[in-house]
Amino acid sequence: LVGRRSNLGLRLKLLLTMGPSPWIASGALLSVDSKRRTFVAQLELLAAAVADANASLVLANDFPLLRSPGRTCATRLSSMFVGWCPAPCARPRAESTASLAPTVAVLSALAARLPAVHFLDLHDKMCEGAACGPFVPGGGGVVGWDDANHLSSEGQWSLWPELCEFFEARALVPSS
Repeated sequence: LVGRRSNLGLRLKLLLTMGPSPWIASGALLSVDSKRRTFVAQLELLAAAVADANASLVLANDFPLLRSPGRTCATRLSSMFVGWCPAPCARPRAESTASLAPTVAVLSALAARLPAVHFLDLHDKMCEGAACGPFVPGGGGVVGWDDANHLSSEGQWSLWPELCEFFEARALVPSS
């Protein structure tokens, strides 16, 4: 076990010194072939280290990027239009999905290929109908974003049932 921990630490050090941060993958980054190959190689190193430690790796898609800060937009609108936000704040679901397509392709392919790797996609859980706005879908006007790309505590808590289901379905946590 000590050898495994030391091996995991060494591999993680190698991973972190390979170049640009492997933790942030945007569609723009992954649309450049050489950057995509580097990113995939870094994730494969991480996945191998995790598998050596008899653990699992969960790769997650990003949430929709709003056009303006969610909390600011929602606060301005909530008294008049609960659950509705006009185009200056919301982003069309199709546009958001398309912008993340390169990331989804890379992460889901890795998860399909590597047994210790799982892909979690909660993007659509934060959209309602054809738009991704600042409110938690079905949340009665609860604001889901602190800014344009970070979920609020309420937004995070709204995803708890999906997270539990995902982890339990893959036996990544003990069943309740």
